[in-house]
Amino acid sequence: MVGTKAELMLEFHRADGYRLAIPYIDIKEIETQDPAKGFQIRTAARKFTLEGANLERCYRYLKQNRIAELKEASRPTAMAAIADEAVITSLRIQ
Repeated sequence: MVGTKAELMLEFHRADGYRLAIPYIDIKEIETQDPAKGFQIRTAARKFTLEGANLERCYRYLKQNRIAELKEASRPTAMAAIADEAVITSLRIQ
């Protein structure tokens, strides 16, 4: 979900229903080798690892504080995604 202005909080929503929202101000760094395939978000307390396909736009909007929610797709949803659609297939919170 992308907003038209900067968001205050970022929500992580796993396919199993678990949700966690953090303030954008808590993000310390975002790391990636290939933003199309995924990235890691680090805060002082946690590390969030996201993997999927076509995630370049998510990565760019995340750097602009414009993403309100990052949602992991269920397996059937991920399998049904069209070729150029952004899809998060794995969301790990450590």
